[in-house]
Formats: sequence, C-alpha cells, structure tokens
Amino acid sequence: MPMNKARDVAYQILKDVILSSKYVNIALKEHVLEGSEGNLVTQIVYGTLQHERYLAYQWEDLVVKQPKPSIGILLNMAMYQHVFLSKIPDYAIIKETVDLAKKAEKGQYANFVNAILRKLFARPLRPVVFQQKHMSLAVETSHPDWLTHMLIKQYGYDLASKILHINNQPPKLYGREQKTSTSQAQVSELWAKEVDLYPDSLLLKKDVLSSQAFKEGKIIIQDLHSQQVAVFMDPQPNDCVLDMCSAPGTKTMHIADLMNNQGEIVAVDLHAHRIELVNQLAAKTQVNIVKTLVADATLLNQLVEPDSFDAILLDAPCSGIGVFRRKPDKKRTISPNDLDELQKIQRQLLSSAATLVRKGKSITYVTCTINRKENEKQVEWFLHQFPDFECVDSRLLLPTEDDADGFYMAKLRKKT
Repeated sequence: MPMNKARDVAYQILKDVILSSKYVNIALKEHVLEGSEGNLVTQIVYGTLQHERYLAYQWEDLVVKQPKPSIGILLNMAMYQHVFLSKIPDYAIIKETVDLAKKAEKGQYANFVNAILRKLFARPLRPVVFQQKHMSLAVETSHPDWLTHMLIKQYGYDLASKILHINNQPPKLYGREQKTSTSQAQVSELWAKEVDLYPDSLLLKKDVLSSQAFKEGKIIIQDLHSQQVAVFMDPQPNDCVLDMCSAPGTKTMHIADLMNNQGEIVAVDLHAHRIELVNQLAAKTQVNIVKTLVADATLLNQLVEPDSFDAILLDAPCSGIGVFRRKPDKKRTISPNDLDELQKIQRQLLSSAATLVRKGKSITYVTCTINRKENEKQVEWFLHQFPDFECVDSRLLLPTEDDADGFYMAKLRKKT
C-alpha cells in the first residue's frame, strides 16, 4: 500500500468514525491493512482520534469560521503527523493532505487546507493556556471538560493528569496461553516476554494475529488487567458459574481454564450475534462446559431459580474510561447522561444477581472504568440494598499501573 493510499484509507476510516459514528475497530477491520503502510493507517487513525481536541486547538485560531467536519478531519490528520510522526517530512504531509482535499467537498477547500497547513507548520505549537486549570488539561489531553473535572475531583489533579495522558499512549498487546486448547502450535516465538508480576501473562508481538496458535485458540489476546478478573474471581472445578454479560467470551474462557474445563458456565448476553462470538471462541479453545443463553440479564432473576450458582461474574456495561486508549472514539461521544443511564443498568444487574448466587458464595462485580460512581459507590448502594451481602475484597487497577487498562473488581459474598 503506497503512503498516499495509506492516508486515503486513514481518511476514509476517520470519516466513518467521526461522521457516521462507526466504531473504530470495526471501521479498521473493513479495510485490508498490510505491512508498514497498514501500521501507518492504524497509527494515523488512532492518533488523530486520541489527540483530536488538541490537534483542532492548534489550527482553530487561524480560521474565521469552522470548516466542514470532513475538512477538519484532514487538518487534524495532518497536524497529528506533523506533531507526533517526526519521520514524515512536512512537505509530504502538506502535499498528500492537499491531494486529499482536492477530492473532498468538490475540491473547494484545497487552497484553504494548503494555506492553513503552511501557516501551522511555520510556527511553534500553540500553548494550551486557560484560566481554569482543568480546561487546559482537558484540551491538552483531548478529553471532555466535564470528564476531566470529574477525574480531578475523584483522584486529585496530579493522578488525574497521569491517567488522562496515558489514555493517549498506544496500548500494549498482552495475552495468555489457553490451557484447554489442544493445539500443538508453537507459542514461544509469539511473545516478547513474560510479565513478572502476573505469571501467566505474556507481552505479545504484533504479528500474533496471523499465527497458527492464535487461529487455533492456543493464544488468547487479553489485556493484562483484564486477565486478573478471573483470577480475582477464583472459580473452582465443578462450580456452577454464571457469566451475566459474557460476550465476546474472553473472560468466560479464562474462567473455564481455571476450572480445568470441569463444571458448568452459563454465559448470557442480550444479543444473539454477540452470543455467537462466545460459541465460536468456546469451539476454538475446546471449552465444553459453556452453555450460552440469549437473555436480558437484568431479568435473569425472573427466569432462573434462586440460589442456582456457586459464583457469578457481572462484567457490567460501563463508561469504559479505563479502556480509552484502546477505544479513543468513546471519549468523543460519551456524555454525563450516559453515565447516569449506565449506573441504572448496573444496579438492575446487581439486583438480578443478588437472588441467583448461593449463600456463602460470591458475585464478582467488574467494570473497565475508573469512575468511582460506577465502582465503589455502586458497591455501597448494593450493600445498603442487600444487607445479607458483604464486600470481602476489592481492587482498583488504574491505567497508570503496569501499562495496562483500568479495571475495578469487587467480591460480594452472600452471608450464610
């Protein structure tokens, strides 16, 4: 793929994400990406989304009125390459961006793009200075003002700043070996190193997706902190386990691994196409103890007998603030109203789970957010509503720890 073609593909993907609200990972999968040019596409797409607000801030003072969104995307793409991809010369960035502008919006913005980029590249970066400190940090890290203010309030300025900055760093590729798989494929050449703190975790090489071990379910791609969920849950062989929001099944298969593929796991999801992902992964990894169910997990207490499970995993829908570095498109669309609605759903799911777990056994409540209102505050609410439960353990794993995603876990045991 020539470099100008790479930029063309990156532009199309960014338009799909920003103008058509397509998920970035899905938009990327729709294009064939190979070799260094494919890597460049991914880098430009993710980088432009991660730094979107900061990039726009760099050129907004040069325009009298905002250009069309499709042209704003071009300017952001160019600015990302100028600031963060130092190996690409400015003349190449300008030429190929103008070439794209000639094909966009009937070419009427080509001269405008050329003029703005030449002015931009001829001056130093515009310093981010606002009277309110949280607004400067929000623009600098390309997060919404309200979200930045919330995290500063919850974690203090210094730690919030570290979290917001690391959200813009490329994520590491972690994985683990699935012991249920009977594949004989070699795995040692696929990982760069073992992770000392977490013995079964591997830092993987980028070419793992094309490997036989991955295709045959021997290697599972899973973030380092995500891998701690099943370990924290501690399922035992012959347990009867409920995974309430199971798709795509990565944690489900890890639970099966820890159970030595003995017992039963009921894996639930609201959508049939999502449950099919769980079925496919179970077949790929030779896990035979999973039974899938398409159902609304908030109503499971009306469908399933009380006291049916030895352990429940509630990997709840959440704001996903802990995985923004993997899903940078989420931070441009998330709103305070979304958090309010998610907290309602989380409480409905917790209430449903409360009747289903046996006495002396636990619900493991998990989110991939670091918002305390979805984490500690939800546990406080649950314990108040259901005094026959106690929180016996909890863990907050921040994105600043271990260079991995942010997760929260709480083990809620039903008293005997």
